[in-house]
Amino acid sequence: MRLIASGIRGSLPAFKNALEEIGYRPEDDLYLLGDIAGDSVFVFDLFRQLMEMKNVHPIMGRMDVSFQNWLLAKRYPEAAPSKAVRGYQSWEEAMKGTSNQEIDHIISWIDSWPCAINLPDAFLLYAISINISSERDI
Repeated sequence: MRLIASGIRGSLPAFKNALEEIGYRPEDDLYLLGDIAGDSVFVFDLFRQLMEMKNVHPIMGRMDVSFQNWLLAKRYPEAAPSKAVRGYQSWEEAMKGTSNQEIDHIISWIDSWPCAINLPDAFLLYAISINISSERDI
């Protein structure tokens, strides 16, 4: 089965409940249409679970870009832009106990997400305002 979801916003409990309600199975294809990250103390736990799941196909959303930029600024402050990178207190809380290696893994995973996915019978896109600049983005 093909499942499509958007706007998880870091809520692992709601995400787990939704998967249970719809009868998700590990062999199902799960397409996540952006805003996977959000203002939630569960955001790191959500990302950990998603990275362990098979057949998960995330698409980059605005909150995901913000989360990745915040992670980069926290992990590599010397390379952070002079303009402050906005984050949430919940991200600070959730990050406690997370290793630099795991942060690097999350950053890399988010960086691999396309802005759109072209399927044989559908074109999945987070928002038309996201810039699709190359084939790599699809």
